[in-house]
Amino acid sequence: MLIYKPTLSMFIKTWIVERLERLHGRLYRYLVDDISADFEKKALLYALKTKRSHCLSPAQAQYKLINLKPVLRSYERLDAHVSEIENYRIKNSFKELKKNLFKYEAKLHRVATSNVPVEETPEYIKSMLSSLNKRIVV
Repeated sequence: MLIYKPTLSMFIKTWIVERLERLHGRLYRYLVDDISADFEKKALLYALKTKRSHCLSPAQAQYKLINLKPVLRSYERLDAHVSEIENYRIKNSFKELKKNLFKYEAKLHRVATSNVPVEETPEYIKSMLSSLNKRIVV
C-alpha cells in the first residue's frame, strides 16, 4: 500500500494561498477605509462650502456653477461604479457626498440668481391656467 506524503511544493503553494487570502482581506479593508474616508472628507468640504457660499457675489457664484458642471458629471459616472459595490459603508459615505454636493449646487444657484428680477406672470397665461383647472375639475 502506497502512502503519498505532502510534498514541499504543496506546503509552499498552500502557504502562498493562505497569505494571499489574508492580504486580500487586509487590502479590501484598507481600500474600503480609504475610499469611504475620501468620500467623507469631500462631503465635509462641500458642507463647509455650502455654509460659506452666502458670502459670494452673484458673478462669483455663476462662475463656480460653470466650473461645478464637469464635477457633477464626473460624480454621476462615479455613481454608476459605486452602485455596483456591495459595501454599505462606501455607499453611505458616497450618498452623503452626493447630498452635500447637490446642496452646494442649489445654494450656488440661489446666490447666482439673487439679482435676477422676478417677472410677473402675464394675465392671459393666468386666465388660461385657471380655465384649464376648471376644465380638469369638471
